[in-house]
Amino acid sequence: MQNSKKQIPQQRVDDGLYTVKLKDLRFTKNDMGTRVHWVFEFTDLPPVDGNLPTLIRTTSPSIGNTSKRREIIEALDPSLKEMLDNTPFAQVSGQSLIGKTCKAHVNNKANKAGVVFSNMEMFFPCYDAAANELGKLKTAATKKVAEKDSTAANDAE
Repeated sequence: MQNSKKQIPQQRVDDGLYTVKLKDLRFTKNDMGTRVHWVFEFTDLPPVDGNLPTLIRTTSPSIGNTSKRREIIEALDPSLKEMLDNTPFAQVSGQSLIGKTCKAHVNNKANKAGVVFSNMEMFFPCYDAAANELGKLKTAATKKVAEKDSTAANDAE
């Protein structure tokens, strides 16, 4: 029998893109099978009652290319994306992801009962300014080496 009591959101976050930190990861079983509950803190929002705002994203345990679980794992640890052939996602420890940050896109929408919930819909890696600058420097250095090699090859002819 369905619960006749209307659910209400525990916390609400405005639509937008936020920095979130994985606070906890839980696995549960229900009528739909195993579910993964990702508990995220919003680190760029002010605390509410002494705690950072928190939302939970629930996913299936699937690790297929288009799965939400895979999207979250890759956002929290972008290095895993490059290691896909060598590291099966099934072997990635959820505990190793706790405390890591990523960006989450929040969209508020009503459920079938008309109650509006804050939903974390998309996840992206966090690239801080220092890492971005380092990446630009590496790209520039690689380009310069390639140009130098090309010039040396042309001079040799």
